[in-house]
Amino acid sequence: MRVVFDTNTLISALLFRGHSSFLVELWQNKALTVLASNDSVAEFLRVLNYPKFKLSILQIEAIAKQYLPYVIFISINKAQLPDDLVQCRDIKDQQFIDLAYLGKAEVLISGDMDLLVLNGQVPFQIETPTIFRARIL
Repeated sequence: MRVVFDTNTLISALLFRGHSSFLVELWQNKALTVLASNDSVAEFLRVLNYPKFKLSILQIEAIAKQYLPYVIFISINKAQLPDDLVQCRDIKDQQFIDLAYLGKAEVLISGDMDLLVLNGQVPFQIETPTIFRARIL
């Protein structure tokens, strides 16, 4: 199954080991094909560097190694997006819609209401980690 994760979902799964932690095992066991773009990875690494997390460079590298080796990079070419592709009200989250569309994802996993309200308006599912878990496990 081809999936896209928003940054908050990744941080929750990797850093806090909360209700999203089951996702790590799924992608590391290759039960999921994780799609990422240069922009989504840059945002992920930028967020890991937030002072509030108090992570050292070595800790950030260790966290990134739990994710980056498992992703398939998708090149984002805006010219390949249809003119009528739904636009997220939070422009910073549009990258996940674009990535899921161009990567032919089956699901975008997010807890962000700006993305969740778009479910049904795109050719893939947009689900919370909890809904995704209930559906596949």
